[in-house]
Amino acid sequence: MASSARWSLGTAAAVDAPWPPEIEERYERLQKLGEGIFGRVYKARDRANNRIVAVKQLSGRSDGTFVQTGFLELAREVTSLHRCRSHPSIVRFRNVHAEKRAAVGDGSDDDGDSFIVMEYAGRMNLRVYMVSRGIHGMPFSEAEVRGIMRQLLAAVEASHHAGILHRDIKPENVVVDDATPMAAGGGRECSPLATSDAYRAPELFLGSADYDGRVDTWGIGCIMAELLAGTGAAFFEGKTAEDVFANMLGVVGARGIKDWLGPRQPGSGRRSAAEERARGCPETGRLRKVFPEKVLSQAGFEVLSGLLESSPKIRLTAAEALQKPWFNDQRTDDEGPRESPRRRGLLGVCFMSCATDD
Repeated sequence: MASSARWSLGTAAAVDAPWPPEIEERYERLQKLGEGIFGRVYKARDRANNRIVAVKQLSGRSDGTFVQTGFLELAREVTSLHRCRSHPSIVRFRNVHAEKRAAVGDGSDDDGDSFIVMEYAGRMNLRVYMVSRGIHGMPFSEAEVRGIMRQLLAAVEASHHAGILHRDIKPENVVVDDATPMAAGGGRECSPLATSDAYRAPELFLGSADYDGRVDTWGIGCIMAELLAGTGAAFFEGKTAEDVFANMLGVVGARGIKDWLGPRQPGSGRRSAAEERARGCPETGRLRKVFPEKVLSQAGFEVLSGLLESSPKIRLTAAEALQKPWFNDQRTDDEGPRESPRRRGLLGVCFMSCATDD
């Protein structure tokens, strides 16, 4: 199960081990942006062109601090970035460097670290920004939520079209461009399986290995709920994964996932604890009570409930969600005219997960 990234924003880079000489020669390390189970992300200056970039250092060894990242993981991550390179809401790939493998005979079988250089989009993540807005009593308007959701869904749609599942959609993995007063930021860790509990789709709790891009749209639905709630906390919480699962089905309703499971067949064996919990949850949820019409219009609720549909078969895809009336051209004044997300400087989404086999 993926652990959450331990973001230590603003930490001085001097506390970390030196980079290899060939990397230090090219990049001036300015600031550590974040740290996850696979390595660290830094703000740096590319000496070759004086451009500010983000450098993700992936550990080539497993030392109790980081999970070892080998050539296959590096290739998948770079391929994912390259496939999505033209989308304005996905960070752009710049370069990749691999440290030389340890010399044979020195007693080490570890690979050297790898360095993925990306566009620098900001230094704080969406979670930090949501918490900051909550502390200062600045809730998100529905129009603001719609603008953010439009960009997130467009980015996910582009990645899915390229044959890539993100599989770890959560506010910590969304970078808010700091070129405007909306500045917030962060980095991203790659999940080896699929997202942390509070953003995990129901079918994943049930152990399904046959999932598609709708595990990502479920995560976007969770983010939408959090933006509307305005607390900065995860929308689906619980002390254990089982508690989170029961809580989410209690909110969104279990009818869809029960239909997806189908009736229990005679002789099918013992049901898992997760399936037992799903069967015992109420079919109808209370999502509309949590977000009444004074908080979210009917058109907006159609998107939210479609993204948080417990059945993966009928949950909205990113493309389907973007076709809903909520995203049409009749926008309120405070959302402003539609522009390129990069020119507006709102969000840059880091897609560095594994490519599918397509």
